Amino acid sequence: MLGCGCMHFWSSLVKRPRVLINGAFRGQTVTGQQRYATEVAKRLLVGERIATREKSPVGTIRKSKVLTWGWALMLAYLPRLRGEWLLTLTSRGPLTARRHMLVVHDLFILDHPEWFSTLYVRTHAPIFRSQLRSASLLIAVSQPVADSIRARFGDREIVVAPNAPADVFSRKPGRSVDGLLDLGLTAKKYILSVGSRDPRKNASALIRAHGSLPSSTQLEFPLILVGAGASSAFDTSATLIETGVRHLGYVSDEILAMLYAQARLVVFPSIDEGFGLPAIEALACGADLLVSEIPVLRWVCGQHAEYFSLADTSALVRALSLLIHAPSAGTGTPEERSSYATERFSWSTTVKVIENAIADQTLL
Repeated sequence: MLGCGCMHFWSSLVKRPRVLINGAFRGQTVTGQQRYATEVAKRLLVGERIATREKSPVGTIRKSKVLTWGWALMLAYLPRLRGEWLLTLTSRGPLTARRHMLVVHDLFILDHPEWFSTLYVRTHAPIFRSQLRSASLLIAVSQPVADSIRARFGDREIVVAPNAPADVFSRKPGRSVDGLLDLGLTAKKYILSVGSRDPRKNASALIRAHGSLPSSTQLEFPLILVGAGASSAFDTSATLIETGVRHLGYVSDEILAMLYAQARLVVFPSIDEGFGLPAIEALACGADLLVSEIPVLRWVCGQHAEYFSLADTSALVRALSLLIHAPSAGTGTPEERSSYATERFSWSTTVKVIENAIADQTLL
């Protein structure tokens, strides 16, 4: 009993780390980074291990990208007034700040500036470099991202806390297909690809590959593209060949889960990714998945997806033709794919990793 009393006394003397969550992501369209920020912030704010609060832009500020960036830059001054640490969960954060913990989703603006507009690179790249150099703690969303940071900025400690599929994407046998009728689709009779119009998403290559299939196959298995349109951040000078392709735009999570589960094949042909959230969402839904052969998708999908080489221009056409008619048994059953995705990647585990990293950092 004495030992327990002493432990309780000691723990009462140790204050919980105090963290201010940068809520600059609030109000943005939910894609990969915003999904990460939303899921992590939701769990941190109700957790008991870390004392957290969130500061978010409101009103006119939230509606303006420029004002939101200005607001995020000013966050450097708020935590120091209350002895807090600042946690930035997306790319919008202060140029430099004391006790700053930064989640890094990718290094694309530094490694591939050609994918972005000139204005975006000139305004955002210097800020991002400064954040990476000055942050007290870096949190990478995948091991390949952590490796890229070290390769560019030298060997330093980086915590890996990956993305995860939301609960809505967990496989549910017998998931309703009624919504497909509203979209004019038939279960297992379409190819699905999810992503924005960013150049690295490589949608043009997929559209060309689908267009190279026999016309009868194109009619039987139309290509369905889901995702937001082009952003001002990216160079959109390239023109997509869109004959015979349907663009559904941005859809709800419920509809997206249905589309994943009922697709004949989900294709994710990205040139590069920080994590590749649609790939793990598709696996969580039990979908047959074809992805580009890049390190991060190998790290994420393992043996539960089929791969095609970006170096071989005809590889995607061959893979589509084969997998549409003869699904691969090597990637497992839908149940095995779903179990892999939801057991290896979970938001609760990711938040525990972040909480541990915060606790370790604040004790230094």
